[in-house]
Formats: sequence, C-alpha cells, structure tokens
Amino acid sequence: MDLDTFIQTTSPSTLIRAVAKTCGLERWDITGVGKSQKIMLPRVACYWALRKKGFSFPKIGEFIGNRHHSTVIYGLRLATARHIEVLEKTMGDLEKNGQVVQQ
Repeated sequence: MDLDTFIQTTSPSTLIRAVAKTCGLERWDITGVGKSQKIMLPRVACYWALRKKGFSFPKIGEFIGNRHHSTVIYGLRLATARHIEVLEKTMGDLEKNGQVVQQ
C-alpha cells in the first residue's frame, strides 16, 4: 500500500491513534496541549494527513483537540519530510502487524 492509499482509507480517529502508537505516545498526547518536539512532530504529521484527506482547517482543528484553524495552518507551514516519514513508519507498522486499516 502506498502512503496516499493509506491516508485515504484510514479514518481520522484511527490515523491519530496509529500515529500516536508508532511514536510511543497516547492519542491524548497528540490531541492535548503539549508542545514538545516529541509531540509536535506526530501532531503535524496528523494535520498533514488529514488535510491530504480533504478536511478543512477548522475540521482538522476539531479532530486534534479543538484547535483553532490558524494553529493548523501554522503547523502545516512547518511540515517537512520528517512528518511524512512518521506517516510512512505508521503505515509500515500497521501492515507489519496485520492490522486492517478501515474507514
């Protein structure tokens, strides 16, 4: 499965949980108020993936702890190849563990 297919076939909730697990975090770490690099990297990866799924900035903010849409826009401006690597690792972990990705 390629990254685009993974993103399009994974529900927002499952995506957030899977990214958190891959990064050694809990879902509430990503949706919470923490701002450390360990939390921000996976959080922005989720922003990027949800935007790629076609969600609006306000809707992404709702999914990620009721953040203001401008916070999501700012985070996406900072997105780098490292954020995509987080998503690719998450996808690989799910496939390796034989977990079914569902919408």
